[in-house]
Amino acid sequence: HTMPHNISWWIGRLFHSAYPLYILTFLFLIYLLNQIDRYLLTVQIAAMRKELEVSDGEYGMLTGWGFTIIYTICGVIIGFLADQNSSLLRRTFILFVALVFWSLCTFFTSFSTEFWHLLLTRVGLAIGEAASSPISYSLLADFFSERHISKVMSFYSFGIYCGYGAAFSVAALIPQWRWTFGVLGIIGLIVACTFVLTVWEPKSRKAKRALGTSYDAEGDIEELGSTLDDIPEEAMYLDESSLFSIEEDATSSPRANAFRNFSQRLCSLCACLHPSTWRKSCKKSFNPTLWRFGLCRSSFWLLCLAAGVRSYVGFAQAAWLPTFLDRIHHQTPEDQAKWFTWIPPLFGVASATCGGILGDFFTNRLKSNRGRIVVCVASNMLVLPLVAFVLLIGNSTLCYLGMIPVYIIAEQWAGNASALISLVVPADMRTFMMSVYFLVLSLIGGCGPYVVGLLNDVQDDQGGIRMNLLINMGGGFILSSVFFFVALFSIDRDVNAIKEWNKRNS
Repeated sequence: HTMPHNISWWIGRLFHSAYPLYILTFLFLIYLLNQIDRYLLTVQIAAMRKELEVSDGEYGMLTGWGFTIIYTICGVIIGFLADQNSSLLRRTFILFVALVFWSLCTFFTSFSTEFWHLLLTRVGLAIGEAASSPISYSLLADFFSERHISKVMSFYSFGIYCGYGAAFSVAALIPQWRWTFGVLGIIGLIVACTFVLTVWEPKSRKAKRALGTSYDAEGDIEELGSTLDDIPEEAMYLDESSLFSIEEDATSSPRANAFRNFSQRLCSLCACLHPSTWRKSCKKSFNPTLWRFGLCRSSFWLLCLAAGVRSYVGFAQAAWLPTFLDRIHHQTPEDQAKWFTWIPPLFGVASATCGGILGDFFTNRLKSNRGRIVVCVASNMLVLPLVAFVLLIGNSTLCYLGMIPVYIIAEQWAGNASALISLVVPADMRTFMMSVYFLVLSLIGGCGPYVVGLLNDVQDDQGGIRMNLLINMGGGFILSSVFFFVALFSIDRDVNAIKEWNKRNS
């Protein structure tokens, strides 16, 4: 008797089972670095103010519009390029270049001596980080099925809470702010090199057309194996220039192949800078019918507005909560680090996990994507009185403890909103539409730190920050819930229309 498959077949099958999970973990790590680099300024601003003389308004600009305007503009451009499905630029390579660029900007922040130096490095950070989330969401939607997409997106969103808490931990471990930025920049470069040598991109559109959906890397290996058997081999790999090409010579050196692949992508990036390349790419890939169809989904825009207003609350809270604790409760950065190193990561992750599980549960039970929207609305409304308690209580210990239920409830919206966005856009323009989503989210959200900072400067009152945060955050929760609620009436219609479109055009 002979075995139906040899050992190498089983190893390959196990590898393809685990690899999407590896992709998810690595993208989470990149997002974690993204958030640490972004929020490190918030944690270190007290020490930086003494050297650089930064006002509340200038700080609001650095964490608000000064960052988000560049972030959103570059995000749309990068999203459009990534969706061209060009052999010149793969999504994974664009993400690698972006990670290198923003890590260098983080590193050079350590040499800032004036406000405009900080502004330039923040602009560079925004340009690099603009590629991170749109490309990551697009890759995750290709690697995982709709059945589990809320849980996957929720796991990815752990980076927000873990990154915010890790920023306090890093600042506590390396108190000197210049060294903190320098060390994080070097760590980012190391992660970028690992990413480019170990991550490749699936031919998502070919695989989807072969199966009619994303292949699912979760669940047991046997179920996955039967799915993978149905995928044509050419749909699982890139072309002959890929590191893991199916036509690669078995005797060639993997290390040599890796560096050859890297050099080809680097040359491709340089070639893309030529105007003729841009004109040919745009002319070849632009489909007016596809764009009209994708941009006319009403639920997409309602979800963008809902997430944008909710991010307004989150950005304002993240930027000004440490200052609030300093001015109202006289908490030093060391005092805050004792709480923030574990409250946001632990309970933010618990909230995102719970939100993803509840979103998938209600969606599968109701057989309607309205289940995910219900979770978003309930999260916003239930957390409102808890936020008021945290901002109005006079005891610092009770204030910190009150943040625990706030985080448990407040963050259940993120994974569900991202999952819904991925379902109401055509597959062939998902990265671009994700970048538009982050454009709206960041433009509206970026107003939060800036508006609160301006109000603080106008009032010139140490206690004014309390009411400014309460009014802005409370109003944001309510308005976001209104937009989510209106999206209830069109979400299923748009999801079904997108499924029909993808099926018809495959």
